Amino acid sequence: MHLHQLLEPTETNSSVMQYSEGSLGRVFVIRTEDGEDLIQSIQDFVTEKKVRSGVAIFIGALREGRLITGPKEPTIPPGTHFVEEIDGAWEVLGVATVYPNGYSDEGKEMAGDEVAGDEVGSAISAEGRNEADGKVASDKIGPVTRDEVIEKGPKIHIHTTAGRDERVVTGCLRETATTYLIVEVILIELLGLDARRELDDISGLCLLSLGKRFP
Repeated sequence: MHLHQLLEPTETNSSVMQYSEGSLGRVFVIRTEDGEDLIQSIQDFVTEKKVRSGVAIFIGALREGRLITGPKEPTIPPGTHFVEEIDGAWEVLGVATVYPNGYSDEGKEMAGDEVAGDEVGSAISAEGRNEADGKVASDKIGPVTRDEVIEKGPKIHIHTTAGRDERVVTGCLRETATTYLIVEVILIELLGLDARRELDDISGLCLLSLGKRFP
């Protein structure tokens, strides 16, 4: 069980900035078609092309999608999250990062802290509805299993802004993202980085971990 605390810059949750230095690799221009799953398409592409680390920007439109628009309270670990379901034809502008999990492609642990235990992170499970603002709220943070963390291949993390008429929402795009007409993606490979996603003991999430500290 996790104790929830207000997010304040204490010795416990403040740390030195991390970084890693690399160089640019290949550049890909991708077009997803109407009805395609944007998230799965990018995931399949980076796996097939063996893009270990990278960054992507994209523009286009979605027929439907699910955005995590932040927790109700700034606690660590995060508690109840809002989930915004978009449906129809939404214009989108987004950014994604690509990094490997805390295990190498051969399934062996990479340099860094071990990932241990059966529950090694968090995934959002949307339940309930906040009647005051009409947004879906999640009061359950389900575990990401050890098997999911050691699954081979790089993993993508997408944030996007979506707009329709006068409505605009921004959040983490997860689970559902169906292309409307097309989505244009520019994917830039990053080489030589000491970067991976690892279990963060404080937040309970699998977060980016980098090889060096600054200053």
